Amino acid sequence: MVKISRILSVSAIILGLYVIVAASQFPEGADGVPGPGFFPVILGIMIILLSVLQLFNTRKDKDDDTKFMNEGTRRVLISCAIIIGYLVGMEVLGFIVSTPIFLFSIMWYFSVRKVSTLISIPLVSTGILYFVFLKFLSVSLPTGLFF
Repeated sequence: MVKISRILSVSAIILGLYVIVAASQFPEGADGVPGPGFFPVILGIMIILLSVLQLFNTRKDKDDDTKFMNEGTRRVLISCAIIIGYLVGMEVLGFIVSTPIFLFSIMWYFSVRKVSTLISIPLVSTGILYFVFLKFLSVSLPTGLFF
């Protein structure tokens, strides 16, 4: 497990560096206002710092026989697969169609079985997000091929 933790820590450091490099390509802010790359750079720095901290913490640990693929790891990986499916689906179906499907899927996976909750939460959340981003913030949402 220590070896896996080290590999993940180094991978996260590389990811943090990539985030910083990609965010530095964004336009700069004007008049003392941070530009769109400000928060991604902060996020990249935080990823790197936490990964370095994790890397040093694994140096203290002795190698144990903890299995990598336990129930918690499986749940995280399946959740990541659902999120990746959502991102791909958003490109094809658009925000309005893919977001309720994603919310329904993730809620179902985490054992929400009440039908009224499985229908109302995704629809209401999508409506609120649509209104906030499109009307209030004037940010366009992905339309996909159909909407």
